Amino acid sequence: MWGIIINILLFITVIIGTVTYKKYNHTFLKYFLFFLFYDLINETTAFFVGNGLKKNTFILYNIYMFVSVLFYLFTIYHYTKKNKVYLPLLIILYILFCLSNVLFFQKSIQTSQTYSLIIGSFFILIGVIYLFVELLKSDDILKINKMLLFWLSIGILIFYAGIVPIYVMIEFLNYKGIFKYILVALNVIMLSCFSIGFIVTKKEYNK
Repeated sequence: MWGIIINILLFITVIIGTVTYKKYNHTFLKYFLFFLFYDLINETTAFFVGNGLKKNTFILYNIYMFVSVLFYLFTIYHYTKKNKVYLPLLIILYILFCLSNVLFFQKSIQTSQTYSLIIGSFFILIGVIYLFVELLKSDDILKINKMLLFWLSIGILIFYAGIVPIYVMIEFLNYKGIFKYILVALNVIMLSCFSIGFIVTKKEYNK
């Protein structure tokens, strides 16, 4: 049920992003729509593999996690203007950590790579908070609510701020609780921010 809800929301977001594509197709954020298409394909495939074929979907989500962390970090790197050295460092550290995790800790990619997820999410939080602060201190502050980058940053910030403590609790405290409900809620908030951004953004403010 929850997979269906997320797929529907993701599909709606992709449709809105496609319809409004001309507002941001001249910017680096045009690749964000392609990323959302990949996300939709991955979620749909995982739903049918997990529910239809009754197979585990860890490898699909592990690959998605790796790609998404790198994509977000590269996007943040593209839009930051100061102290750009630390982001390539985070990217390199993340790649090395993922390799080390598979080789020495969570050795099979057929299991959830939660250590890599926690580290990757933490790195994204560092990057997006830095980007967000930089946006708020820039001359764009007066038109920030019309910028797609702002809404994407808000959505990503809320999602990963919520996901990090959840996975820490699951991995180290062995507590799942209402994890699925919180995860769905975070996805709803993030995708809603993306959709709002696609709708309210103005082409002249995107760069």
